[in-house]
Amino acid sequence: MGYSRDLGEDPRSVLLTIGTMLLLAIDTSGPQGGVAVLDGEQVIAAEVLTLDGKASTTLLPTVDQVLQRAGIKHQDLDALAVALGPGSFTGIRIGLATSQGIAQALALPVYGLSSLRVLAAPYSGGPGPLAVLRRARAGECYFCVYDDHWNELVPEGRYPDDQIRVLLHERAPLALLIESGSTFTVPGADISSQSVTVQISCFGRLVRQLGPDLSRPGGAGLSPRHYSPSFRTKKP
Repeated sequence: MGYSRDLGEDPRSVLLTIGTMLLLAIDTSGPQGGVAVLDGEQVIAAEVLTLDGKASTTLLPTVDQVLQRAGIKHQDLDALAVALGPGSFTGIRIGLATSQGIAQALALPVYGLSSLRVLAAPYSGGPGPLAVLRRARAGECYFCVYDDHWNELVPEGRYPDDQIRVLLHERAPLALLIESGSTFTVPGADISSQSVTVQISCFGRLVRQLGPDLSRPGGAGLSPRHYSPSFRTKKP
């Protein structure tokens, strides 16, 4: 189904007045990414990206396809949102550079989002802390623990598996979200775990929570969230 904004006055001002915006969301931070156009929190069109190191050749054509299916043009957009990681070093940089290129050409703001928070967003609001995990390398994971107000009880970072198990026990009982495809041994009965994937529809909700003050004109100043391997896992 197409999407039209045939309004009797400047459509951008009307949309912003009623608290919605046309948002282009891009996530290339994990093994499976996505592109979507959202009107507020409603997904108008979306496409899943299986990246496999091909983001540099598939991302822009996918953006064009999603915009075409949504029935809008680049200049109809109000803002962009991009996942900054942690995750794939190359994928994050391609997603950010693409978002900045589009935003600078159209003079649009960009919202930079934590990939772990995007993974966790659909499952927030339950009792107790919420932990989220994405596999890194060398026996480590990207990991964070949030309270119900998105405060980081354990700071987002890259941790060895055994340290994560200790941190989970210290915060138990809690829910643990493990990105689909990431292997991790659940360490105890007080920790309920489930496999999750990125839901691109959450970008609109997170942008609304962040508010306009946390957007960046043209994506200026946004940087990838890269975390180096811990000292104990570095090769000599």
